[in-house]
Amino acid sequence: MIKEREIISTYRKNNRVADIYKTTKGYEIELYEKGKKIRVVEAWDHSESWADDVAENVIQGVIRAWEGKRYRLWKIQKQITIVLFGVVL
Repeated sequence: MIKEREIISTYRKNNRVADIYKTTKGYEIELYEKGKKIRVVEAWDHSESWADDVAENVIQGVIRAWEGKRYRLWKIQKQITIVLFGVVL
């Protein structure tokens, strides 16, 4: 039986942490800075490797997920596209 939500991997660097969860809806990435939860990226329509890329890029500082609370998932997707494929949308 599939658990409703289980952690599958964690990325850490300095004071940033990204936990990747497998849920019944798909993948979620919880982002933390200095022990404080910043946001959850709902990657339900994406693969595990996409979730891994998001987590790694946030931890490395390629994606700035720490900006204001109105930061939208589409900005993360656009930045991932640019980083992975060199495409500017």
